Amino acid sequence: MSHPPTHPAALPQASAFADAFARVVGPLLAFLAANLLTYGHVSHPLHERLNRARNRVLRLMQRLANGEWRPRAPRVSTATTRTKPNFPDHEIQRRKLHPIPRGRMWIIRKFGWRSAAYASQLDHLLNTAETQALFAEAPPEAIKSLGRTLRPLCHLLGITPPKPLQSDKPPYVRPLRPKRPRATPRKLRLRTPYLPPYPTTSSRPWRIVRSKVSKFWG
Repeated sequence: MSHPPTHPAALPQASAFADAFARVVGPLLAFLAANLLTYGHVSHPLHERLNRARNRVLRLMQRLANGEWRPRAPRVSTATTRTKPNFPDHEIQRRKLHPIPRGRMWIIRKFGWRSAAYASQLDHLLNTAETQALFAEAPPEAIKSLGRTLRPLCHLLGITPPKPLQSDKPPYVRPLRPKRPRATPRKLRLRTPYLPPYPTTSSRPWRIVRSKVSKFWG
């Protein structure tokens, strides 16, 4: 006998988190839209990706606040091989030459203290007592979905996400590249000793540049 799926209760504190999140990320997106003009190749894709992440978080919080969130059914893959998207040649060339930045603290390294305030506000929001209580009461699947959405933004801002939002997978460690042996042995370079133009008893004689004292030499 199959039991009906249980629906999670409404979480009113989710709407408060959504309002606070919009007040933090909204000015951040406006700041990036105004300051990414010098990075024309990444301004639109990066801003569009962060805007989609913000809207995804707001929709998730709205469903949790209204009690309308439902776990997604597992996907059934019918294709045997994964087909690559058919992008035009100019789009492929643009993505190779100008990829979307994914480095840690990329926004902080590019804009410095002007963007550090937004990172501090988001870090404070994710670690407040109200937010931690929301993470504890919300369904685990919803928190995993929230973590998948917020981890790239935290990575760009240099923020360590709280424990509920962290991934269960171990961190990726790039394998060390083996050193290639040299085809020819390294040559031993012998340096000629410095000979001062005059006798001296100093252990470290001054280096006299001819151009500076040429007026005395005639």
